[in-house]
Amino acid sequence: MEEFQKKLSSYLKYLELDPQNALLCIQIGDLYHENGDFVKAREFFERARVQDPESSVALSRLGNLCLSENKFEDAAAIYDQVIRVAGNDESLNYNYALSLYYCKRFSEAHIAFSSLDSGNSGFKDLEFYQVSCLHNEGRLAEAIEHAEQCLSVKHDAKLMGYLSLIRMDSFDMASAIKDAESVLELDSANADAATVLGNHAIEQQDIAKAEELFELVVKNEPGNPRGWQGKGLASLLNRDYEGAQTYFERAVEISPDQVGNFNTLGWTHIIKNNFHKAEQVFRTGIEKNRNNAEVHGGLSVALVFQNKLDEAKQESDTALKLDRSSFGGLYAKSIMLKLKGKDKIATKLLGGMLDAPLGDGAPSLMDHLIKYEKNNSQIRR
Repeated sequence: MEEFQKKLSSYLKYLELDPQNALLCIQIGDLYHENGDFVKAREFFERARVQDPESSVALSRLGNLCLSENKFEDAAAIYDQVIRVAGNDESLNYNYALSLYYCKRFSEAHIAFSSLDSGNSGFKDLEFYQVSCLHNEGRLAEAIEHAEQCLSVKHDAKLMGYLSLIRMDSFDMASAIKDAESVLELDSANADAATVLGNHAIEQQDIAKAEELFELVVKNEPGNPRGWQGKGLASLLNRDYEGAQTYFERAVEISPDQVGNFNTLGWTHIIKNNFHKAEQVFRTGIEKNRNNAEVHGGLSVALVFQNKLDEAKQESDTALKLDRSSFGGLYAKSIMLKLKGKDKIATKLLGGMLDAPLGDGAPSLMDHLIKYEKNNSQIRR
C-alpha cells in the first residue's frame, strides 16, 4: 500500500503539471486497477480517451477493466473494437477470447483461442480453454482428443483433471475414475477430479466420501454448480432434506439456465411434502426448457399430490411424449388412481418414495436423481 501511495502521489503531481497527458492518465488508471479500485481506474482511463480519442491503449485498458469487473459482454465489444483499430495483437486476441468464453460464446471463443500461438507461455491455460470450449459445445470426442494430445506434450494436472470430468460426461466412468485418482495424488485440491470421484461415491452410496469430495469442490470453486448438486445428492442419501434444499437452491442461483437444477430441487420439495413449492419450481424449469421431459414429469407428480388430476394427466402425457421412460411421468401415472385426494394415502406413498422402486426392476427416485444428474451435466463454468 505504501508503494502504491508513493507512485500515485508522484504521478498525480506530474499530471497537475501536464493535465493533457493521456499516458499519465493510463498509468494512474493502471495503478488503481492493480489496487482493486475499479471506479477510479475507469475515471482515469476515460480521461485518457478524452485526451487522446484515437488511443487504442486506453480503450484496451477499459476492456481489461471490464474483465476484472466480470462485465464480459462489454469487454468483448471493446476488444472487438480495439482489434479492428489496432490490428492483430496476440495479447488483445487472448483477452478477447477470454471475454467470449465467459460470455458463453464458446464457438467464437474456440476460434479466437485456436488462432493463438500455443508456444507462448504468457497465455495462461490456453489448452484448457480450447478443450473447455469444445466440451461446452458438446463436442466431447474432440475435446478428449485435444486434451490427450496436449497432455502427451506437456503434463498439466489441471487439464488432466478436466479430462477426467469430460470422460465422465462421455459415460466412460472407468477411465474417468482412473484419471481422477491420479490427479488427486498430484493435486489434492483439483475440483474436477474431486467431482468425478464424488459422483462415483454417490453411485456407491458412500455418503461420507461423497460429502468430503464435494466439500472440496465448493471450497476451491464456490461458483461450481456441480459441487452444490453433489452436496445436495449426498444430503438426500443422508435424509438431510433441509440441507439438500439449501444446496440445490445454491446450484439454481449459480446456474439458473440449467434445467437439471430445477428437477432435483423440485423433487426435494416433493419429498418434504411441499407440493405447491415443488409446482412453482418445476414450472420455472419448464420456462427454461419446454422440451425437458423430467420437469414436466416432476410437475405432474406435484400436481397429483395437490389433487389437480386433470392438469397432472396433461403434464404426465407431455413428459411421456418427450421421453417414454420419464420417471416423473411414469410415477404420476402409477399413483394417479390411488390418490383421488386422499391425503393419508399420499403421505404413505411419499414416505418411502426416495428408496422404493417404481415397479419390479424399476429404479427408485434416488436412482433416478443420481442418473439424471450424471446424464445432464452442467457446463463447466
